[in-house]
Amino acid sequence: MHSVNVFAQHKILYDTLTRLSGDEQAALDRAMLGGGWSKDVNGNLLSGLQALPLPQGGQTTATLDLAFDWPDSATRTLAMGVAHPQLLVSEVHGASPRGDLWLHQLGLASDVEGQPLVMYAGVPRPLVTEVQRQLRAAIRSESPVVSAYRPVPLGETVRVLEAQVVTRQRDRRVTKVKTLDVYDLHLEQAGGISRCQAARRAGLREDGAPLPVLGGSGMRALVLHALTGVPAAPFAVVDGQTPPTPPASAEQLLGRLTTTPPPPVSKPKPQPAPPPRPRTPTPPSRPEAAPRAPEPEPEAVAPPPPPPPPADPWLTLPERMAVEPGIVEVARKTLERHRPLLLTGSPGVGKTLLATLLAEALCGEGNYTLVTADARWTSSEVLGGLRVVPGDSLRYAFMPGVVTRAAQRHAQSMQATGRPHALIVDEFNRAHQDEAFGRLLTLLDARYRTQLPLVGPDDGAPEEVFLPADFLLIGTLNDADTARLHDLSAALQRRFTTVHLEVPASERTHLERMYAEIPQVTFDALYGVVGTSGPQDRAEGRLRSHVTVGTHFMSEVLEYVRAGMTLDASLSTLAASHLSHLTRVDLERLAERAAEHRLQGLRAQLEKAVSVTAF
Repeated sequence: MHSVNVFAQHKILYDTLTRLSGDEQAALDRAMLGGGWSKDVNGNLLSGLQALPLPQGGQTTATLDLAFDWPDSATRTLAMGVAHPQLLVSEVHGASPRGDLWLHQLGLASDVEGQPLVMYAGVPRPLVTEVQRQLRAAIRSESPVVSAYRPVPLGETVRVLEAQVVTRQRDRRVTKVKTLDVYDLHLEQAGGISRCQAARRAGLREDGAPLPVLGGSGMRALVLHALTGVPAAPFAVVDGQTPPTPPASAEQLLGRLTTTPPPPVSKPKPQPAPPPRPRTPTPPSRPEAAPRAPEPEPEAVAPPPPPPPPADPWLTLPERMAVEPGIVEVARKTLERHRPLLLTGSPGVGKTLLATLLAEALCGEGNYTLVTADARWTSSEVLGGLRVVPGDSLRYAFMPGVVTRAAQRHAQSMQATGRPHALIVDEFNRAHQDEAFGRLLTLLDARYRTQLPLVGPDDGAPEEVFLPADFLLIGTLNDADTARLHDLSAALQRRFTTVHLEVPASERTHLERMYAEIPQVTFDALYGVVGTSGPQDRAEGRLRSHVTVGTHFMSEVLEYVRAGMTLDASLSTLAASHLSHLTRVDLERLAERAAEHRLQGLRAQLEKAVSVTAF
């Protein structure tokens, strides 16, 4: 199944083209005419649209590596170097008559808090054509409508709702929800490859079990708009117009979709009357009859027990990832003091996972913004500034940056739930520190947040926006790549509390609990080859004595084993990328470990690597 209202695209900005030489510009202009690419009114080069697969069935996530379909091999490297990916998200509606009933397909979008996005009414013709094609394929819609759209850049997460509902023609009210799915999508880039990650946050099928999550603060407004039937206006903010208030019928339907009906109360079965006794002659005199015992009252059915209180997220956090208690304590105290937190460590030790768990413990499930820093970030991407508005005419509008958007979501969250909203900046040092965060330095100190605005009229903003005193900022930094990335200045480091993560001593215990169905002999072989990150690894020649392998690697191996692969095949697949920097001696000792645990496939792979290694 593909999304009907989100597509991926590559874009080469006009500003980027103007920095190329005249020959390079002319070469790209000639090459793009070969197929698939076009030029918009602002001079940007745009690729064709790529449909995005969504998780289906029991899946909760889906990943798509974006193809770069450049028609000319001679200029392909040049084009890839200046292009960047984006998502095009739109608000769509299609309907198909079924007698007195109508089947509707809806596609809506919001930010990760479920709040409306600012969208644009001037929808590009290629996007309209592709959306209409998808809607006709989904429900054979006779009149698909694309009311608004918005480009979503690399690293920004967008929440998408896709639903099929049935309405009555006479009053246009929803009578049935056939399907309703909510997804979070974002683009990421690694090793020159762009990919889209899609995660299903909630899914409902016809006559399915109620889903309380649909009524949560991060989805409620979006779902209510979908349950309106035929909306009077878009859910997005278009030309300053806010979404309409949903009718009471939508509220009632959402209540039914999110409430589990109480179990039926069983009534006591009536007892059959005893048969009449034969009459006997009355004796001349008889003692006074004893009073009859009262009939027993039917047993009252006990009401169902109240639901258990939600578990303390700080107590359940160690169950969700392997981490030392002291690290959690320092991180918690740092964030409770509203001081920025920086989690450092090697790849795969759980920096991003810990950041999200900390944010959820303080703010609530899903109540955070997760972005990946980018080398192209400037103050405009971090705080905000004037940008060209896509459309048929050249005009500018203020676009808030990632920190300003998070500050606005923080205010909304405090008003709605009384809890803060957190911003997580992943791979913090991928951005140029002075260009991206220079203006933010003073405001990272909570004492000055009420004195200096993040943005104001001088930046093109309609009003001043301040960073809340209790704003939560968490950064992650991969210290294995520091030689190739931007250094953190001393001024920036001083404003963060830095917590370094390593492989925790409790890792194996945690994984044995998470994968309880996997036998101990498998764990013995896995740790016998990979190691525990302790001093014994070097003496035994295990993998962790030579390369950094985090808990994520171990989980990936065990996930493959759980899916039916052998440990030998799983390790051979996942360890291949870690062998290139090992010496002949290292590889030979690792092959001995594999042979010791009867991992013949891994042993053969290591021996082959030995034969082609010079030293």
